[in-house]
Amino acid sequence: MWGVNLSFGANFPDHAGAERTAARLAAAGVNSVRCHHMDTSAYPNGILDPKDPSRLSAEAIERLDYFIAQLAQRGIYANINLHVGRKASRFLGLPDPGTDYDKIAGIFTPRLVEAQKQYAQDLLCRTNAYRKVRYTDDPAVAFVEITNEDSVFMWDGTERLKAFPEFYAKILRERYAAWLRKRHGTTDRLKTAWSRGAEPLGGNLLAMDSFPGGNDTDAVGWRMEQHAGCSAKIARTGANGVRFDIAKADDTGWRLQLKQTPLALKAGRYYTLSFRARADAPRAIACGVGQDRSPWGGLGLWESVKLSKEWRDFSVRFKATADESHARLSFSFGGDAHSVELADVSLAPGGGKGLLPDESLEKATVALFGQAESEARSLDRDLFLADMERAYFDGMRAFLKKDLGLKGL
Repeated sequence: MWGVNLSFGANFPDHAGAERTAARLAAAGVNSVRCHHMDTSAYPNGILDPKDPSRLSAEAIERLDYFIAQLAQRGIYANINLHVGRKASRFLGLPDPGTDYDKIAGIFTPRLVEAQKQYAQDLLCRTNAYRKVRYTDDPAVAFVEITNEDSVFMWDGTERLKAFPEFYAKILRERYAAWLRKRHGTTDRLKTAWSRGAEPLGGNLLAMDSFPGGNDTDAVGWRMEQHAGCSAKIARTGANGVRFDIAKADDTGWRLQLKQTPLALKAGRYYTLSFRARADAPRAIACGVGQDRSPWGGLGLWESVKLSKEWRDFSVRFKATADESHARLSFSFGGDAHSVELADVSLAPGGGKGLLPDESLEKATVALFGQAESEARSLDRDLFLADMERAYFDGMRAFLKKDLGLKGL
């Protein structure tokens, strides 16, 4: 197959445009087109009805039918994309999941999955007015894509899962509890399983327990980095705290950093980073461990945490990915001009928490993400998410192939 993307309104040319485009593509040797981002907008930029985005535009459908017919006459196959940009949560009256195009939420939210199935049925089970055959039966419709760039394991899927509003978070918790009950049975058994691999927390590897005042040249152990004109002042707040008053920040987080180096890490060893933090207004900062020399690679930890005006405790466990005698712990707080406070920072070997005292399988109160998790807890979450995603794709494929009778790939 040698194909091209057609995005947004390019999928709905008028008849003359359809004929010209099909002829030009065929002359160039193209034998497939990917009908991409059809579902993102209302007609004329997309397939949705301008008055009711839960329905398809009759004019868009007529033009798409004719275009596919013209392509087919020249031996060009169509690849129909089902979910690229449609945000069904809007017309269903559901809370905004906070993800582009309902991505990830559409994998596990029953009403969003049903809305996608309805869209697929409305589009694919019609009879093409010009080819006199349903899309599901048309050999010219050679491919159907279920969803585009959509996975809990892609992009910043972890952060998106953590940030879902309660409507979606509750669905995830309940599904996770049901999965854990099937796997472990009871809360007591889960507690035992998740305690495996946990170990006592070692001593703090950081050079000092308290933060210094001053900037780069004044600090011992801790250093400030300020890049591209970004600037902040650092000041002590008590015995173990520091405040960053940010004078200038741009949209790149790492241009303002607090770091400590050198640190020695061993490959395959678990470490726990703990700290307290707040900000003058809600914002995010990032914490990470990586090389403090070329090639500046990561060493197993890079995580964004959300701060509020209130002090919060954070604890993150990670496995070092390489031996490194010149590692760095860094906090990146650029990207936002609101000032940040840190306290009680510790980086220590070991640690790992399993089931927490207030978590119960029977009450479905087991959080999808814990703090400084044991390896067994992290593994269970990843297995659950993989099973959840597999169930979505297997279910959608079965719906398309068996329920709708799709003949294409």
